[in-house]
Amino acid sequence: MKLDEKTINSLAGQLGLGAKSGPVEQKMREYENKSDGELVAELLKMQEKLKAANIPYETQMAALESLMPMMSGQQKARLEKIVGLLKQSY
Repeated sequence: MKLDEKTINSLAGQLGLGAKSGPVEQKMREYENKSDGELVAELLKMQEKLKAANIPYETQMAALESLMPMMSGQQKARLEKIVGLLKQSY
């Protein structure tokens, strides 16, 4: 599933990652030094917010995967691992 920019921005806003909270890049830097366990916990919280807003699971996963083009190889591998853990928890 490919998401358009409007959908991604809408999801970001629902998660508190919109323009009012600062640039998305700044938010991403806050997550750089967290362990995989801490990231999974954060992503599970986000997943619950989106679920409460009736955002389908497939859209949630597509939003996470849409971040990959902005990441380095190491970051992509880490996100793929975390997405796999989230899919197991679903």
